[in-house]
Amino acid sequence: MATVLISERVNKNNKSFVVYFRDPLSGKRKYYKTFKMRKDAAAEAARLRVMLDGREYAELAKIQKRHTPLTFNEVADLCRKEWDRRVATGELSSVTGEDYKIALRQLCRTFGDNLLMDITREMILEYRAQVAMDLSVITSNRRLFIFKQVLKRAYAESAVVEDVAAPINYLSEKKHERNKYLKPEKLDELLKACCKTKAKHYLVSMILLGAEHGCSKQEVLDLKWKDIDFDTDTIRFFRTKNGMERTMWLMPRTKYALLHWKKHVEYARHRRKIVPKDDSWVYGHLDGTPRSNFRSAWEKVRLLAGLKGFHFHDLRHTFASNLLTSGGDLKDVKVLLGHRDIRSTDRYAHLSGLRKQDRQVKLAGHYGQWMPSSENKGGLSDFGT
Repeated sequence: MATVLISERVNKNNKSFVVYFRDPLSGKRKYYKTFKMRKDAAAEAARLRVMLDGREYAELAKIQKRHTPLTFNEVADLCRKEWDRRVATGELSSVTGEDYKIALRQLCRTFGDNLLMDITREMILEYRAQVAMDLSVITSNRRLFIFKQVLKRAYAESAVVEDVAAPINYLSEKKHERNKYLKPEKLDELLKACCKTKAKHYLVSMILLGAEHGCSKQEVLDLKWKDIDFDTDTIRFFRTKNGMERTMWLMPRTKYALLHWKKHVEYARHRRKIVPKDDSWVYGHLDGTPRSNFRSAWEKVRLLAGLKGFHFHDLRHTFASNLLTSGGDLKDVKVLLGHRDIRSTDRYAHLSGLRKQDRQVKLAGHYGQWMPSSENKGGLSDFGT
């Protein structure tokens, strides 16, 4: 007798009953139909057994045509190809595409062999909570975003009856926003540590782009020489994340470091007789291929500088925080960081008052110099009891 199974799904508001069967030709379990009532599922399962026992495969294929059961891994491969195509056409940055694939690999380790139609909303919610607890809310939201992309593609491929990930909300990141930043003297220590490594030729300018211009890692890696005008001291950035473009004055230290890196690359290519395939990338390899990351070099410098838990993206916070404490306001931060919404800048509001520190220092000098002391004479006793 043919093997036909009924699986009960329990969602938040209702139940459903899914009918599966074992394909007589391949021996694999396949999805058949989903029902709201058990009695309907049982009746259809009985009819399906008769069809399979009677070898009515043509009729079964006709019914099955509406849905194509696929595993998470199979749809993940389709997503990877789509992201690679978008990277090739410039719709997606290479860094963002790589980040998507890293998150997807993590999801495949957990859900790879599962049929997508077997994945329930509860399974996704449980996974979201587990990642948030083990790693962070931000990582959890990133993986949920990729999960949504896979389920959306699965629905388009008729691999699922409904997209169970679509209505799931992201967790609030407000309490988990990173606000670490370096004061000028600590930034100098980081740059000095950088000069002790082999990566000093390019990493110094990368760090300064982050700290003095508020660049993200993606903006640094996407930078091209045509975006920099050393004659007018201007530099242009484009954020793929929100489509914002901004042009800034090139800070003196950053300009010096970029010119040093440019000269070093030209010298190294000449000495090794390397003709680059593409010399437009600021941080391309000697053969001209774009650099995809600099994680190991950054980690080494961070450890040398004693900055535990400090991320490259924290240099962007360093820029914003020092801009405020040196006299700028939140509107300056919004424009120079390339935020579309002032709400993205609100995390720095607590620092905005520090820009008036120099005025308070002058006020302190304006007042008298007498200070209460613990001595009886001229001390606290002068105030009476």
